[in-house]
Amino acid sequence: MKYIIKKANNNDKKKWDEFLYKKKLNVPINYFSWSKVIKETFLFQTPLFLIVRDKNNKICGTFSGFIVHTFFGKKSIYSTRFGLVANNQKVASKIFNYLENFAKKENIQNVLITTGFKKFSCNYFTFKKISMVIELENNIDWLWNKFSSKTRNAIRRGYKNNFILSNDLKYLKNFYLIYKKKMYEKSVLPLPLKFFRKMFAYNPNNSRLFTAIKDNRVISGLILINSEDTAQYIYAASNDLHYHNSNHYLLWEVLKKMYKENIKLFDMTESTVNSGVYYFKKFFGGKERTVYYYKLPFPDNLIKKNNKELGKKIRVAEKHKLKISEYLKAKILINFSRII
Repeated sequence: MKYIIKKANNNDKKKWDEFLYKKKLNVPINYFSWSKVIKETFLFQTPLFLIVRDKNNKICGTFSGFIVHTFFGKKSIYSTRFGLVANNQKVASKIFNYLENFAKKENIQNVLITTGFKKFSCNYFTFKKISMVIELENNIDWLWNKFSSKTRNAIRRGYKNNFILSNDLKYLKNFYLIYKKKMYEKSVLPLPLKFFRKMFAYNPNNSRLFTAIKDNRVISGLILINSEDTAQYIYAASNDLHYHNSNHYLLWEVLKKMYKENIKLFDMTESTVNSGVYYFKKFFGGKERTVYYYKLPFPDNLIKKNNKELGKKIRVAEKHKLKISEYLKAKILINFSRII
């Protein structure tokens, strides 16, 4: 089947979102509204949203991402999470090939794409990360009984602080101050407050801020986005030096709401295996789920490794007086920054 790929524009928004809304286990961080959030927030990031249609003009694939420009003129393409969505392998290949050719044409040095939980084949360097998810099966009592006694006790201690749960956006700035502080503690530049305001302005139906309030102060908070059957908290931060277990309280309250809204999968995002955050999510019932990434060019360490291995094989071939040209045809070739 013939597929046509082009850059999406505002006229595609309605059909774009309808296509993604029907996808199961899709997190709406790839909705068309994010192109506006990016464009209106960041000076050095340009939205790159692609749409694929079949011969009947029906959407069968999308790519949501952005081009990042540095002060030194270097450019990179990054997809949003769940950035490449395709009905089948042929559609995915169409997008992968387009991005590779586009990067060459525009002198873009790096490309990093994620397809979320779905794996596709391509000639990019492929690697995996781990996301912790909770499958919201049966009912809330079933999930409670799955928790360890340690987790249940931590939630109970959180309730003893008499927090007030809020989803009022009036607390956004207070949450942001906690988030910014936590980012600086990790030596990470925080996103600007403008980004969060734009996110809520352009995604009013699928983005929410939940906070735990004590004495009119935000103790902890998380930002949640959701589709019809999937929810994900994309930012979270707490300042519970005096009131412990606020995160346990807040997450449990949010999970109860997700059950009421018939959410089937709660994605707690990626974590480094065996880290403190990883175990917090695991003890909350989280299970590992693979997230697939694709990168161009191939990492330098792999190129060097393969060059070294190739050199060894060539020396073996020379030792046995084999023709190098014939040997190379049957083995891996190294072409500057790519492995073919």
